[in-house]
Amino acid sequence: MATTLISKKIYHPQSSLTPPPIEFPFVKPLTYDFRVVEWMKEGKVSKVTLQVQVWEHDEYGSGTVVQYWKDVERIQIPLP
Repeated sequence: MATTLISKKIYHPQSSLTPPPIEFPFVKPLTYDFRVVEWMKEGKVSKVTLQVQVWEHDEYGSGTVVQYWKDVERIQIPLP
């Protein structure tokens, strides 16, 4: 007795509905501007500070200031 294999093609009907687009949050890029400020007193430099200003950009590249010029905190790292 011979064995006969029967194959059957099954088709899955495609849905006419399109899935909703996948939404993801847009992470706004930041830009950091740095400057060195020399504080003068009686014609001499009395203090030098590093300052930072932070900009936030939208999806079109337009920027808004998030943080105006502010002194960067100084830390001391002990050397071995």
